[in-house]
Amino acid sequence: MAWFKEVIIDVLVTLCIALATIQDTEWAKWVVWIYTPFILLLKVIAYFGPSVVKRAGRRNKQVAPDWIFHVLYAANVLLLAAFQWWIEGAGWAAIWLISYLAHRDR
Repeated sequence: MAWFKEVIIDVLVTLCIALATIQDTEWAKWVVWIYTPFILLLKVIAYFGPSVVKRAGRRNKQVAPDWIFHVLYAANVLLLAAFQWWIEGAGWAAIWLISYLAHRDR
């Protein structure tokens, strides 16, 4: 369970997405609006960027199980789509796809 530190941000973001969509919480909306394009940009840079960035991610000895990221990203996409946040939902679908491709290429 030491790998939980690796996924804590993703869990918190999923909770913010739930608050933004289900509870219509204003601050959580801002988190989603800012964090989604930011993390998408970072994922694109990490995937298409230099191999140094790709190798740096491999050093982590305690890796979270892949299914956790799939569950969290699927929840994000489904929540956003269910509440018609189309742009953010598409952003999280892209984040999910790039994450899958990056993991597959390891």
